[in-house]
Amino acid sequence: MLLEFLKYLTAAVVFSCLVWFGEVQRSELAQKMVDLEILKSSVNGLQSYVDVCHQQIQKQKKSVAEKGAKLSAAKEKEVKIVDEFTHCKEQQRAEDPKHVPKPG
Repeated sequence: MLLEFLKYLTAAVVFSCLVWFGEVQRSELAQKMVDLEILKSSVNGLQSYVDVCHQQIQKQKKSVAEKGAKLSAAKEKEVKIVDEFTHCKEQQRAEDPKHVPKPG
């Protein structure tokens, strides 16, 4: 009788330990799932931030390209004006009878 009682007691203890271990595992799994959802949310937030940054960078690149084109056009216009001015001065000197060319 005592031997049978010890068998049942041992089985009950083993069963209780297995239930407890299962609960610990379930609890840990639940916490890991919560942590995973938090990480997914963070990743989604970061992805949104990266997307916004990418859009801003594209806008800035476009703006820089447009401003670069305007600057290039302005430089070309400046060179043209300087060339025309130089040409006019040379023409004026050539037509001026008092102008004495510099030796050189």
